[in-house]
Amino acid sequence: MGITRRAFLKKGSLAGGISLLTGGRLLAEPGQPEPRLRFIALADTHWGGYEDWRPERKDNTIQAVNAACGAVKTDFIVLNGDIIHDDPKVQIPKFLPNMKRFDVPVYMTHGNHDIMTDEQFKRFTGHPKDHHFALENCGVILLNTYKCPPKVEYGDHRSGHIPPDLEFLEDALHTYKDAFHIFVFAHRCPTDRPQSEEWLELMPGRGNVSSFYGHAHSRWETLTIEGKVHHFSGHNTDTTGRWQNWHTYRVVEVSDAGEIRSSVRDYTNDMQRESVIIKPA
Repeated sequence: MGITRRAFLKKGSLAGGISLLTGGRLLAEPGQPEPRLRFIALADTHWGGYEDWRPERKDNTIQAVNAACGAVKTDFIVLNGDIIHDDPKVQIPKFLPNMKRFDVPVYMTHGNHDIMTDEQFKRFTGHPKDHHFALENCGVILLNTYKCPPKVEYGDHRSGHIPPDLEFLEDALHTYKDAFHIFVFAHRCPTDRPQSEEWLELMPGRGNVSSFYGHAHSRWETLTIEGKVHHFSGHNTDTTGRWQNWHTYRVVEVSDAGEIRSSVRDYTNDMQRESVIIKPA
């Protein structure tokens, strides 16, 4: 399920920032040019568990994401952790076919409910828990923030969250230091418990680095926390609505001119919940 590495097209300025859009349009809307790079991120689908709890969410989500990929060229999807729910003996074989239902390449970060060993995770996703690749002069970095218990049992979360491999992250950031932009994905945010100042300092969230998270079930927005910009990938459902009111995914697009925009799509209610400029042209 890997993406073939494409040659970097051009180098861009590392200056950047972020500003809110009012009524802003994504490049993918009618009449707009196709983006040079486009990806979709979503998190915390929690498919399965509880005897295949709310299976219609799985089908609706896959259909909505595939429709978005079919409408405009989409390069890849990131499932940003907690894609399945607990029991690996049931969930891994049961939901592996669903990973293949997406119409574009899929990558995944390891969440606290994705209880898999390194070997199981690689069989499930096709790539290791810590992974990076290059596409259209951009670097994409996927980080593991969960330590799988030695003996995996249903509902076993004893080892909890951990900071990512900071040496891996620093090396990957250095690998793409001349890239136009770097997109970093992790299931949890560095400011969540346990906090990691070292991790936070490595992911500035400005300039040529943007970071995306899941885990915080009520968050789908872009926030500045402790001076760093954080983009939450969008929990697949709103916990305040008892898992029923709206389902979201985040779309990120890079234009040929170098502008990077992001929007959260609520496909349950057919509306856009956030639109921001991550990096101006």
